Amino acid sequence: MNMDTPEYRRQVEEALLKKAPFRPMENGRAVPGLWHKVELPDCSGVLGSSYCCYLKRGTSDNTIIFMIGGGLLWNERTALLPSTIETAFSGKPCLYTEEVDPDNDYWFFCLRENNGILSALEDNPFRDWNIGMVNYSTGDLHLGAHDFTVTDENGKEVAVRCEGLKNLRACMAVFKEQFPEPSRLLLCGESAGGFSVPGVADEVLRSYPECKDVTLCTDSALMECGDWRGIAEKVWQVPAYLSDCLHSRDIVSDWYERLSKTRPGLRCLYITGRRDAAMAQYQSYMDGGAFTVREEYLETLPERFYEQYKRLSSLNLNFGFYYHDFPDALSAGSQHMTLTHPTFTENTVDGVTPAQWLFDGVNGRIKTIGLALLKE
Repeated sequence: MNMDTPEYRRQVEEALLKKAPFRPMENGRAVPGLWHKVELPDCSGVLGSSYCCYLKRGTSDNTIIFMIGGGLLWNERTALLPSTIETAFSGKPCLYTEEVDPDNDYWFFCLRENNGILSALEDNPFRDWNIGMVNYSTGDLHLGAHDFTVTDENGKEVAVRCEGLKNLRACMAVFKEQFPEPSRLLLCGESAGGFSVPGVADEVLRSYPECKDVTLCTDSALMECGDWRGIAEKVWQVPAYLSDCLHSRDIVSDWYERLSKTRPGLRCLYITGRRDAAMAQYQSYMDGGAFTVREEYLETLPERFYEQYKRLSSLNLNFGFYYHDFPDALSAGSQHMTLTHPTFTENTVDGVTPAQWLFDGVNGRIKTIGLALLKE
């Protein structure tokens, strides 16, 4: 079903009412095993929508900080293309999530297609970990600090708030209060959240300075652009240390390269589909083409992922990789995002599930799985 229609919205509301995925805290504390939704009234999405974060207390003191994805904006024109009913009805591409409530409530907590690392099932080795989920509705890879105004096609001025950094800090304050001293920390994210992982690492790790057992994991993150630095500096206005280091067409590798100098030897992991459908779609549009999954972009992705692999694996970081070709339901490409999908625990490459690979990684058993898929 098209996610940007009144029928979809009705389905969302009915599912949330039936499932009631969130429970109130008890005396301000998270209840083990239950999901909680925390409203953050001083934060907002790009166009001013409400904002919240999600969390669950586990039965261990290990903690996951999960960066939610949801597209991006990179100039004034793309700022006017949020994923809304109005955008969809106009025939324009929906480039980024603007409203997290109730869409993400439904997406992550009512659909079987989204559980994976979030699930309480026996085959999820992270089921007993604390989880704090940083919502995303700012189009700036969770790192922007720029309010500006754009004019739409009808001459109306639209206020744009790329305030991802403010939202991230508000989320981390909640997680720090609920999960104060983790023994082990996994910072991970999917899609735009996966791009953000090496960028937000210092912000997140500052909340847990005593935790020395840290793993980063990026899921599905490769878009090439000749002006990442200009976008980061002028459109999003990220912290200078994150824009000054940008020098290539691969923003993710640039940020990991910076970490290799500031936190050498850090444990890092990367997972993606070899013909990632969403990455092909966004790359096509960023290059000036249609916002569609084009075969020519799917065909070039394995080679581009291999070039990224060579660069990341050469850094002074302890890197492991997992490449798969799990099918995408809507195209001839590979599945986009794995960490919260059932394939996290159900599918394998070379006999290893993504869950096994990731759990081994956080325990120091770094492996690279499926590299041969990039050479087929």
